[in-house]
Amino acid sequence: MKTYLRAAVIAALFASLISFTSSAPTQATVVPRLESFGSISIPSIGVTAPLHMGVGRASLAKGFGLWPQTALPGSQGNTVIAGHRTSHTRPLFNINKIAIGDVIYFYMPTGIAKYKVTKKQIVKPNDVWITRQTRASIATLFACHPLRSTKERYVVTASLMNFAKKKKP
Repeated sequence: MKTYLRAAVIAALFASLISFTSSAPTQATVVPRLESFGSISIPSIGVTAPLHMGVGRASLAKGFGLWPQTALPGSQGNTVIAGHRTSHTRPLFNINKIAIGDVIYFYMPTGIAKYKVTKKQIVKPNDVWITRQTRASIATLFACHPLRSTKERYVVTASLMNFAKKKKP
């Protein structure tokens, strides 16, 4: 566990060093209390769950968590999302059944981001390079693998197809 925490700190520090200039907020930040700020829907595995800032116990117990200092959904960069496979609400129980070409929707207060799955892979827990920021607008979802084990991480990467901004009333 200590190795994972150390890797998480290194990844957060690395991600904070990389930023893109924009007039609107484009990165996740630390919030003082748990709040859902959107939701994620993965129709191919029948999942819709709330999205929270951070990847702590409270966030992941209630749905998906957005890795700190990564891009907000629909923004330029890497939107990194964690979710449990076998505990709490287990939104990524069937992450291994997500297929290349499947669509993932992020429903945000500012609009809807639609991503298309482009890659699947299994990595080691200390492979925090999956949280690195990119110039491309991508989403990286990950969960422990195999089921009921923390030996590895199952990672799904998707590319932003479009972002439909919410119309102002």
